Amino acid sequence: MLGQLEERAACSAQFGNSLQSSRSEIADLNVRIQKLRSQILSVKSHCLKLEENIKEVEEQGELAFQDAKAKLAQLEEALQQAKKDMAKQLREYQELMNTKLALDIEIATYRKLVEGEEIRMDMPSATMVSTVQSRSRAASSKSRLARAPSQKKKSSRGPVIKITEMSEKFLLQESEASE
Repeated sequence: MLGQLEERAACSAQFGNSLQSSRSEIADLNVRIQKLRSQILSVKSHCLKLEENIKEVEEQGELAFQDAKAKLAQLEEALQQAKKDMAKQLREYQELMNTKLALDIEIATYRKLVEGEEIRMDMPSATMVSTVQSRSRAASSKSRLARAPSQKKKSSRGPVIKITEMSEKFLLQESEASE
């Protein structure tokens, strides 16, 4: 029995050592678990901060996207308005060019008419000559030349000769000469 007792004491010592070793390991593991839990909490906290940052960046990105979208819409609207204004200015320019062309044609037509009249003035035409001696006779010669649109009165001491050239019912030239 003594051998059994010694054996049991040795076994008990061995189990005691093993228990002590296991307790030491458990304590080490508990410390390690506490460190890991602390690290997990730190990582979770860091993840939450990162998620908040991601949400904030996403919101900023969304705001920037909406702002860019609004600016793009404004630019497109401004482009359309500029195109409308340009088309309007082009139409106005075309109208002005058409008016200018019409006026150029009209000027050319009148120039030809004036040149034609100048050529006709160089041709022989019917001439009316009246001599005005005094104011009382001026009234009688005025009635003879009533068809002429403008007549000039000139009071002078000597006789005044008025020459009016008429061709095809148009007054071509009126001149006064004093003798």
